[in-house]
This record gives sequence, C-alpha cells and structure tokens, in this order.
Amino acid sequence: MKARVKKVIVAALTAMIMLSGCGNNDVQSGIKSMEAKQYKEAEKSFEKAVKEGKQVAEAYRGLGMAYFEQKKYKEASEAFQKVMEKGGKETVTLYQLTGSSLLKSGQYKEAVKEFLKGIELGTILIEREDKKAEEYAIKVQEMRYNLIICYEKMGEWENARNTAEAYLDDYPDDKEVEREADFLETR
Repeated sequence: MKARVKKVIVAALTAMIMLSGCGNNDVQSGIKSMEAKQYKEAEKSFEKAVKEGKQVAEAYRGLGMAYFEQKKYKEASEAFQKVMEKGGKETVTLYQLTGSSLLKSGQYKEAVKEFLKGIELGTILIEREDKKAEEYAIKVQEMRYNLIICYEKMGEWENARNTAEAYLDDYPDDKEVEREADFLETR
C-alpha cells in the first residue's frame, strides 16, 4: 500500500503568496522559484529569509515545500513544524504536509500525531461549512488513508484494521482500501 500525497504544493504556494504580500524579497524570490519548479533556488531564498528573521513562519513554510519537492522529507517535516513554532497559522494543509513528510521519512508515530491533528481540524472546518470544505474533505480522506499505512508500518494491525473499517464506512467505493482491509483481516 503506497501513501497518498496529492499535490498540495500549488494550493499551499497560492496561500503563501496571498499571506506574504509584498514583504520580504527573499520570501518573494523563493515563491517565484517554487512556481518555476526551481526548488534548490527556492530553498536558498527561504533559508536566507529565515537567517535574516524576516517573515520567518512563511519562510519555513516555503522551505518545507522546497524540501518536500526535493524529496528531503526529514528536513521538510522539521521546517513545517517550525512554521507553528514561529507563529504561523495551523492549517489542514500544513498538518497534511507535515504528516506526509514524517511518513515518507519513516517517522510513523509522529506522522500519526500530525494526521490526527489535521483530520480533527479539517473535520471541524467541514462541519462549519467553511468555504474550502470540499478541499478539506479531500485532504481529510487522504490523511485517513495514510493513517492506515502508518499503523501497518508500525505493525499495529488492530489499529490498521479499525482505521480501514472506519475509512470504508465513509468511503465504501475505495477498492484499494477494500483490498487492504481484506489483507488486514489475516493479520
């Protein structure tokens, strides 16, 4: 079973552009490099912004995205965790990216924590009928899927089974998870 990580970079980048305004040139430069898929250049710009202490939370968010795109998942998870430490907004996307980075770097227990936070926040926003409810619903589904993977990787078969069953209650047409649930019954 392979982790699902839909491309949330574009959505996160769009949010970052709106949040950053015309402030720090290094952050703006990093955003432009991300748009051009020049991730190493973006990394350098965001690192410079962090060192200079300008728009630090947004610089860490951008740095995390640049690392993620370069498959530097351990560094990405560390940068994403710094976003909130530095006063950045907690978002469903941030939890999804942090959890996905942790999952891809083999830090399953930590990934579970981030996915659970993201699912909780996403569920609250969906119930409030937030204007992005549809987007959050997709992210919540992906995080719930990735929870199954985390539990499997940790050998927590009962948690994996229960999570797969709950997932299928809400998404009965997901054939991949259906096959996985059948497999988990043998564990």
